[in-house]
Amino acid sequence: MSAIDVLVNVYFNEMTITPENPLDENRDRFVLSKGHSAVGLYTVLALRGYFPINELDTFDAIDSRLQAHPDMT
Repeated sequence: MSAIDVLVNVYFNEMTITPENPLDENRDRFVLSKGHSAVGLYTVLALRGYFPINELDTFDAIDSRLQAHPDMT
């Protein structure tokens, strides 16, 4: 959670993004190079509207999209 303040600021105040159109070619991109901050990234993405908040309960489960280290999918 050491990066949560940065993630919140970037996703809610700085980036040009639209959760309703996540593949917009004009969107900003964010690269998380600190994989251990994945849980913070997933939390911010859920709060921003990219997927349902209750999906966070599946973090690191075998069939979950939310693995301990994120990938671009």
